[in-house]
Amino acid sequence: MTQRLYRGYCRNDENAMAEVRQQFIGLEPEIMAILEQDTMLNKRSKKKSTRYLERFFDLLKDDRDFERYVTEKCRK
Repeated sequence: MTQRLYRGYCRNDENAMAEVRQQFIGLEPEIMAILEQDTMLNKRSKKKSTRYLERFFDLLKDDRDFERYVTEKCRK
């Protein structure tokens, strides 16, 4: 599965969403290191997984993309 679609409920507390977003961004180096150290993935799978995660973190870091693909897609 490579399609991302946020289907969580809308939250009135924007601070909570911002806090979780920053936590994920802060964990990026650790998450990427886990993937890099994985010995069970072949080279091709590791490369695809790395690109997928990099796009996820890029989305988190970009305010406009985050608004468009996450906060505007919540279930009301």
